[in-house]
Amino acid sequence: MELSDELLHAALHQVMLSELDELPSQEELAERYPVSRRFDRKIIRIIREEERSPFTRKLIRCSKRAAMFFLALLVTAFTAVMSVQAAREWLIWIFTGMFNTHTEIAIDRTESARDQPFLGYLPEVMPEGYIQDSYTINETHKLSILIYKREDSSGEIQIKQFGGGRLKVDTEGARREVVQVWGERAIYAEKNDLQMLLWTDSLYQFYIVAIDKELTKSDLIEIAEHMRIQMQEE
Repeated sequence: MELSDELLHAALHQVMLSELDELPSQEELAERYPVSRRFDRKIIRIIREEERSPFTRKLIRCSKRAAMFFLALLVTAFTAVMSVQAAREWLIWIFTGMFNTHTEIAIDRTESARDQPFLGYLPEVMPEGYIQDSYTINETHKLSILIYKREDSSGEIQIKQFGGGRLKVDTEGARREVVQVWGERAIYAEKNDLQMLLWTDSLYQFYIVAIDKELTKSDLIEIAEHMRIQMQEE
């Protein structure tokens, strides 16, 4: 029998099929040689990267480099700021929040900032008919209380100033809204016969409360906008 190319190819084909039949199945291979999830994730990531176009891969690489550059720039800038003594001394953390039961303004400053003298603020504008009734300032505890009353005793305005710490005001059930004072975020609230305004200038917390149905939100904001540091007499 002559060995032709066709017979040789057929024999090789039969040998290959026989060898393949003797190989273990996919289930047997998985059981005998388990592949870690980490390897699976790596393979999937490589496949996805290869499926991206060259432009997409280049864009991703450039984005990663840009992110690292800006992160390094941010760290450098922060280090430079913290290296300045004045910046370290006046580092201030401010929190303003409205909760179901109260409204809160908290200021946390460094020891050097807390050692600064307390400067009391006074209003340059008051609604018509109001006169100053009392003014108490305590530099040790960094607070002041200023009371104005109507001449006919039909209304009262209290202005309180605090030099840091945590200021909590009972505003449960009050109608509240965010307004602007000195270009900063302030909170106005109405509760029963009370009108309240809270804000901070990063150094002090201010709290105005009025008991006067004739006063409006604009009146309290105008008082706040015209608060000025008390001039000390020589």
